[in-house]
Amino acid sequence: IVLEANSSYFRGRPNLDRIVYRVLPDVNIMLSQLKNGELDIVSNIPFVQLDQVKAIDGVRAVMTPNMIWEHMDFNLEHVIFRDVRVRQAIALSIDRQAIVNNTLKGAAAVAVGDQSPLSWSYNPTLKPPTRDINTARDLLTQAGWKIGPNGIFVKDGYKLSFSLVIPVGVKSREAAAQVIVQQLKEVGIEVELRPVESQVFFNDILKNHRFEAAMYAWVAGVEPDNYSLWNSKQIPSAGNGYEGQNYPQWRNAEVDALTLQGFQLTDIEVRKNAYFRIQEIINAEYPVIPLYFRSNIDAMKG
Repeated sequence: IVLEANSSYFRGRPNLDRIVYRVLPDVNIMLSQLKNGELDIVSNIPFVQLDQVKAIDGVRAVMTPNMIWEHMDFNLEHVIFRDVRVRQAIALSIDRQAIVNNTLKGAAAVAVGDQSPLSWSYNPTLKPPTRDINTARDLLTQAGWKIGPNGIFVKDGYKLSFSLVIPVGVKSREAAAQVIVQQLKEVGIEVELRPVESQVFFNDILKNHRFEAAMYAWVAGVEPDNYSLWNSKQIPSAGNGYEGQNYPQWRNAEVDALTLQGFQLTDIEVRKNAYFRIQEIINAEYPVIPLYFRSNIDAMKG
């Protein structure tokens, strides 16, 4: 697609004579043309090519935050996760900032809640928790868990062990999940990573609650409505025709009322306060651990 400068434009002739858009379905061709100086700007570069782009002389990688948030859901009907102290301990065991800085190479931002910092519904008073192994272990001890002979917590003869299901195909998620497994092991929590095909993950495993913990992403919109995510009437089941996306099966009366306020009311301040409060409750109860918001990766000369 070639766009030519319009010399008759009422605000004056554009500074550029023309803009040429190229659709390059092969990422290797794109990298080659970028390296040879045939391209000035490239958009939506895959995460796995980030290092290659950074290595090209005269080319600058640009990370722009977006509204896609990665998170870990707990199946709250699973016996391990019924105790909020276990969920809090797991949240404190994960170093989200290290994952963003090292594993994702800066192509993400730590998430504090389900609302993006780009949204008017984002609660700026919340701060990302720092990793605290000692407090995490204290919480597990309070919940009746004890360190076993192999370094994994045990209770009533059972190890603190669970599987983490992820849909395959997103390399950044797969890399982050591997790090989370290692970070939890360092605390005394055993996690088995279980990759599955995306169609099976979303159409069966989530809807039918066939998971212990699950890591995946949602795309947050400009409209911050999260009724389908957290309202207890939105827990998929045969009774509601498997409608809704409250896959953790979170039941909280205050959250039910707040999601209705955000969904039904028009007063922006009332809605904002409702979403602020939901984020606070998420960070207290951890039915889900917000991990990070992804960034778009682009490249340009200069």
